[in-house]
Amino acid sequence: MMQEAGHGEIWSVTQIVQRIKQLLATEFPPLWIEGEISNYSRAGSGHRYFTLKDDRNQLKAALFRGRARGLQFEPEDGIKVVAFGQLDLYGPRSEYQLIVEQLMPAGLGELELAFRQLHERLEKEGLFAADRKRPLPEFPRRIGIVTSARSAAVRDMLKVLGRRAPHVEVVIADTLVQGERAAAQIVAAIERFNRARNVDLLLVGRGGGSLEDLWPFNEEPVVRAVAASTLPVVSGVGHEVDRTLCDLAADLRAPTPSAAAELAVRDRAEWRAQLDELSRRLGSEIEYQVDHGRSQLTSLVQRYGFRRPQEILATFSRRIDELTQRLKRGGEGAWRERLERARYVGERPALSQPDIWLRPLVQSVHHAGAALRAAWPRVTVRVRERLAGATGGLDALSPRAVLDRGYAVLLDQSNSVVTSVDDVEVGDALRAMLADGEVSAHVDRKKRGTSWP
Repeated sequence: MMQEAGHGEIWSVTQIVQRIKQLLATEFPPLWIEGEISNYSRAGSGHRYFTLKDDRNQLKAALFRGRARGLQFEPEDGIKVVAFGQLDLYGPRSEYQLIVEQLMPAGLGELELAFRQLHERLEKEGLFAADRKRPLPEFPRRIGIVTSARSAAVRDMLKVLGRRAPHVEVVIADTLVQGERAAAQIVAAIERFNRARNVDLLLVGRGGGSLEDLWPFNEEPVVRAVAASTLPVVSGVGHEVDRTLCDLAADLRAPTPSAAAELAVRDRAEWRAQLDELSRRLGSEIEYQVDHGRSQLTSLVQRYGFRRPQEILATFSRRIDELTQRLKRGGEGAWRERLERARYVGERPALSQPDIWLRPLVQSVHHAGAALRAAWPRVTVRVRERLAGATGGLDALSPRAVLDRGYAVLLDQSNSVVTSVDDVEVGDALRAMLADGEVSAHVDRKKRGTSWP
């Protein structure tokens, strides 16, 4: 309530906020506002909150759950949108905001943006990958068609199937192909065919139309059902220029429903021509084999063996007898030779009296051991003398021995050895390495030539 004061009326905070809300509702009826989405968030309640901004200012906005259900796309930061709603003042924080009733992309259709968003997300999941595609059966016996049973598309498909493969049975799952309920019916039909397993492949499609008409074949449940189908799927949605996510998820995409039917079966005329060609080639091969076999048989019959078979058998019999006699004689001779060799070896003294030939070997081993023990001290002394000589030579060559005689090694600032007056300049700092340490030095002058003390 407004109260009187010395200088006028006094308003409470609530009163002024309510008055501002009334002014906003009066002065600003529902209106369209264009801006870029930022700080987008989705609450657990289903409400969405974000900020609309341009290059100079920003406005908070709220999209409540009931309105959000009708969105075809998912808002996200960076998207430029056009929002329709009512300006309102949020009392607890006294912040004005836009209560959004409609939201659509600016410059890009809502369905086009939804298509791009879903395409990008499902592609990242691998639903459109080429390695997921399955080959179609070469000779299907039953084909399932998911489309409207009263559409021109199904009539075109049946006409093509009847012309190309009249022996193939067709099962039609009648579904809506546009509108809000179409996606659910298409998914149910695909899943029903997969459970029944009463067909060899599926044709999914409809005739041409606008993006809105074809939209059920872009909805996520339909795309996932096509990708998850255990039956191969041929998708023929719209005209050749149309492309849906259902096409990308299917095992084979056809430009039209009629083309889908053509890709699903082979033409009966093609089969007949191929079978005729195979029959002709098979007949020619059989004739060739028969003629070849007859020629070989004639050649064999004309040979000597067929005219005088008893004479050939008698010849082979005599050869077998001769070989048997030769084998018998050769075996007895080899056996007698082995017996003589065994008898000769057994009579040698080395086998009958082994101690006679072992005794000299034992004596040789004893003599070798005694000679080795006698020579060992001399060998040891000789090795020690050679070691002492080598040690002395190494000491004479050691840099340490040179330093012990009063010499030094000069090093420059980079620890390189100075070997010439050209390696240093006046003023350089040097280090002199001595036998018992090092000293620092500076170059005061340079003089070429040798001057020994």
